[in-house]
Amino acid sequence: MGTAMKNFRKEERFPVAHSVNLDNARGITRDFSISGMYIETDVPDVPYAPGSKIGPTIKLDCPWGELILKCNGEVVRVENQHGGIGLAMKINEFSMESDS
Repeated sequence: MGTAMKNFRKEERFPVAHSVNLDNARGITRDFSISGMYIETDVPDVPYAPGSKIGPTIKLDCPWGELILKCNGEVVRVENQHGGIGLAMKINEFSMESDS
């Protein structure tokens, strides 16, 4: 009998795909909540490890213009995926700016 991973998420995650800018790469969100997100990138050597500080930026198209979501947090998990990397991150703080 296998062991199940315990879910430490505090808020519900929603499956969304938004373009993400990282320090050295671009990616796409797989899921997102107010306290964390999962980012997939096709860059095989993203320099992050669990505990690393991370500050992705996400541009959101809205009916009134573009919003820029700037997040600060830390990596909680790194996974190899089909020649790229998947990053699970905990969001410690975020801010939103309007691009219009």
